[in-house]
Amino acid sequence: MNWNNYVRCFGLFAALGLGSLPGRAQAADDHLTPPRNVLALDEDETHYQASVRRWLLPGTAPRALVQVVVLPSFTPEYSLVIERTGPTAYVLTYRLAQRNIWQASGFGAPPNITLLSPQGTVRQPPTRHAAPDSVAVTTRQVVISPQLAQALADVLSAALAQTRYPVAEPLHIDGTTLVFSLYQPNVGFRSGNSFDPAPASSNLAALNQLASHLRGLLSAQHSAFEQDLLLTEAQHLLTQLASR
Repeated sequence: MNWNNYVRCFGLFAALGLGSLPGRAQAADDHLTPPRNVLALDEDETHYQASVRRWLLPGTAPRALVQVVVLPSFTPEYSLVIERTGPTAYVLTYRLAQRNIWQASGFGAPPNITLLSPQGTVRQPPTRHAAPDSVAVTTRQVVISPQLAQALADVLSAALAQTRYPVAEPLHIDGTTLVFSLYQPNVGFRSGNSFDPAPASSNLAALNQLASHLRGLLSAQHSAFEQDLLLTEAQHLLTQLASR
């Protein structure tokens, strides 16, 4: 077990021993917010969402249980999708764009602006709404236990049940938007947004961290141990959400 896992174990067991952490569950804005109305989006945002959907969520809807789409301001976007592949079989699929889709597509750039390439040379911005094959995507998969898949679905269901519109639109300059979605039979996907960084010791911060640790399963040397640790983390967050 590496040093990061020792730190995670210590922090998790300390939280379990302390019960509800100070400030968590008491904050009025400690909840997911609904995704923006697609009819209220401008043209760039509409095309961007379509590009993210096409590249990072291709054909996942029929079998998807949980979807997490992570949209950083500058680094490449990625998705985490848990799909049911059999009666008790679940697979986590990770798709990572090789460059930031928003920047690669030229969204939001004035038509007469020049951009600086990674090599330091000045270039003209790409054609707006770039072709679907203009961004390469790396895909990795790992089998996860039914217990972990169900625990993550339960956490997301509880978090989505508390989704509310903010009293005032928060001002986010740079950071990461996370879109959490859960499939509900006969209804479709329910979704809610989070932003990272979130307030320290909040349920949102714990949910964001859970998504980050889920991504870590793809590179874990001891996947079974990592999954057990993530299962305990999810169960603890579910308890925190239920106490609200």
